Amino acid sequence: MVGVNGSVSSYHAVAWAAVEARLHRCELRLVESIAAATPDVGPCEPSIDLDPQFLQYYSRRTLAEAIGIVRGATGSRFPLVTAETVDRPIIDELLGRSHTARMIVLGRRSLAAVDGGLVGSVGATLIQRAHCPIAVTHTTLSRDTFSATSVLAGVGRTTLHMPALGVAFEEAALREVGLTIVHMSSETATVGGDTRTGCRDSAFAAEIARWAARYPQVTIHDTAADDSPVQTLLDETDNAQLLVIGGYGPGGFADMLIGSSYRTLANMVDCPFIVVTRPIHPRMPQQDR
Repeated sequence: MVGVNGSVSSYHAVAWAAVEARLHRCELRLVESIAAATPDVGPCEPSIDLDPQFLQYYSRRTLAEAIGIVRGATGSRFPLVTAETVDRPIIDELLGRSHTARMIVLGRRSLAAVDGGLVGSVGATLIQRAHCPIAVTHTTLSRDTFSATSVLAGVGRTTLHMPALGVAFEEAALREVGLTIVHMSSETATVGGDTRTGCRDSAFAAEIARWAARYPQVTIHDTAADDSPVQTLLDETDNAQLLVIGGYGPGGFADMLIGSSYRTLANMVDCPFIVVTRPIHPRMPQQDR
């Protein structure tokens, strides 16, 4: 699902989400809110009274452009796309739909009129309260991320922070690249007979082994990041198609990224990133893949 508002950033999110939906063979939903919205600016103060007919017209035009971007990004009729205009605020709409959505995708500056970018109260609300992963894309990229050779995952210290591993493994398998796991631990454990530096305990190692068994085609590399986890993630993103951040509850990467570290990451990472803050159940591999 993508929140669209006619901005360049939201259109970039649409293009990325289109490719993502095709990879996952799932429907893509485009949603735009006309609740107290100003075209080309985004959400604004409710005191501004705009003609409802104009808002409906602008929304139809915006969604038509977004559908064209989907077709241009995928070069085919797939994925299946639905587009709709809603009356309630976009944040409320996205939070409500997060119970059934596979993922919510936003451009980094799509909500700039609300909080200066997806780095303040709106971003924190989505990350903390949404019931599905939140993906954030950039308006422009300094490099072709799809030519990179890995998916990068940042996870916390306990198995409570492991839902992101399933997402990261699935993304790496669909993209046919390796997986680099950065975690906050300095101990070692053994996975499948190989010593993996940085695995905190046997539960963590077992979780990695569980997903590795389901996605045997994914090459795994992991590293510890106790001293400067955010900087370690930044260093590793140079060769990443995608960053997956895990952690709900104390000690998770996502908890750190709600504050200043999140602003640092959002402003400095030049690849899309997905934040996973609640337990989820990614699909297991299918026989035809």
